Amino acid sequence: MVPLLARGQGRADIAKHFGVSEETIKKHTSNILVKFDAVSQKDGYQDLKDYAEYYAQPNPAYKVYCHVSDLSVTFNSDTKRLRAEKKVSLECVHETLERDRFTAMPGSDPLLVNKCDGVDLSPVGTNMGMEIYEKVFDSPISVGQKTNYVLEREFDMSNSVFSDNYYSTWTMNPTGRLIYSIQFLGARRPKNLTYEVRANQVAIDDQSIIWTQDADAAQLMTMQPKLQYSYIIKWTW
Repeated sequence: MVPLLARGQGRADIAKHFGVSEETIKKHTSNILVKFDAVSQKDGYQDLKDYAEYYAQPNPAYKVYCHVSDLSVTFNSDTKRLRAEKKVSLECVHETLERDRFTAMPGSDPLLVNKCDGVDLSPVGTNMGMEIYEKVFDSPISVGQKTNYVLEREFDMSNSVFSDNYYSTWTMNPTGRLIYSIQFLGARRPKNLTYEVRANQVAIDDQSIIWTQDADAAQLMTMQPKLQYSYIIKWTW
């Protein structure tokens, strides 16, 4: 039923499609909406659409759904360190989940800390110039179960601390909400803070972005993060 609901079809059409009563469809629709924390078909449209695209098919493209990806970045101009903490909330949607993968783009600034839930990480491979890391769960996550983990990274920015710079993030799994915050500490603060959204390295105008900022902090949030998009916060000194 999910693909039909995601296309906006009404109870009568769905009942006709399955050869059952409208009352039966009403009952199943209510049960489905509860799973998406929605009170109406319109309210749950985006989640229904995402689920239909990525999971409601014979061979689902993804095993997990990420409810929230919350990235918090702190840049200290005195210590010349950039620290990033990313909190991820996942739900297993297809098959059993034993591990999750994420990536990092190697750069000129040395990586001093790279941990997941306090455990040091090492790359398990590369893909298109990006290093791949794995989080292995203590016990397998079954379909319908949720799990959380925290990624921690710290960079030595001595080589570029007073160069115009940026930090970017992207989603590796279908995601419901992306929150990306940055704060500047130390004596020197940036002159300008801006954001950019890129699709396949091309800057685009993403109307879903909610952007807030003050003199030394900013936040980018979207309820419609896309897998092929990069979300970038840029600063100049």
